[in-house]
Amino acid sequence: MLLYQNGLIKLDYDPAKDILCVQYPDLHEFLLPEIHHSVGVIIETVRNYDIKSLLLDGRQTIVTTPPEYGREIALKLATGLAHTRLQKLARLESFNPEVEKRAIANEQAVHTTVLPPFELKNFTDEEQARAWLSAEKNLSNVSAPNTSL
Repeated sequence: MLLYQNGLIKLDYDPAKDILCVQYPDLHEFLLPEIHHSVGVIIETVRNYDIKSLLLDGRQTIVTTPPEYGREIALKLATGLAHTRLQKLARLESFNPEVEKRAIANEQAVHTTVLPPFELKNFTDEEQARAWLSAEKNLSNVSAPNTSL
């Protein structure tokens, strides 16, 4: 179910699995105000829909900004998500090694600065990422056997 789309991001929600898939935006300096707004939209969507699992797809992301801008955006996103009930965040790694190198540095900054209360894991394969996001939910949906007589 498409929840939101603009020129930068696309938020696609699977209510059956409670997974929000976000196409991570390209990072260009001239787009920074719109990117900051879009990060706010992601955070509000996670909060308003009480989403527990988020899939960030950064495979096609293009980055032309200095590293500090990407770090600022990553910290804003992580800080905002830390104030939601998000439990798991899976990130699909960029196909571009330079972009991925920056993403790893940003992730380290998030872990040392924000200390996110949710699990964060990187993947190269979307199916594996979705399986990881759904794993505990599948176990929690299985009811305990009825032992009463």
